[in-house]
Amino acid sequence: MTALGYYQSSLDLHKKINLPLFHGLTLLNAGFALKDQAWFDEALSSFNAGLKKLKGDDNAEARAVAYVGLCEVFSKKGELNDAFKSCSVALQLYRKLRRSPGEAITLDLIRSVYASAGTA
Repeated sequence: MTALGYYQSSLDLHKKINLPLFHGLTLLNAGFALKDQAWFDEALSSFNAGLKKLKGDDNAEARAVAYVGLCEVFSKKGELNDAFKSCSVALQLYRKLRRSPGEAITLDLIRSVYASAGTA
């Protein structure tokens, strides 16, 4: 079985057992894998689908991770305004949650986006 086959099997199982959190997390994992393969449009779709599954305050940290992923993809695509917007949402969520490691990672990602824009 290929990586895509395992991914599809995982999604099929999540649909059967109907656990939105785990389905959303699988979509986020897929988004990062797709980003790493430079399949940016597919990664954006996966992150956005994951966000739809991860509603509510109980899933705020997973949503922050999704927005970090979106920021990374938009940055790689050169869509820096969308990258900044996504990073800003992630930063707000991490600060609300008082998650310093996530906040630090997001701040460094914002620095990277600024550097890409030539405004370091």
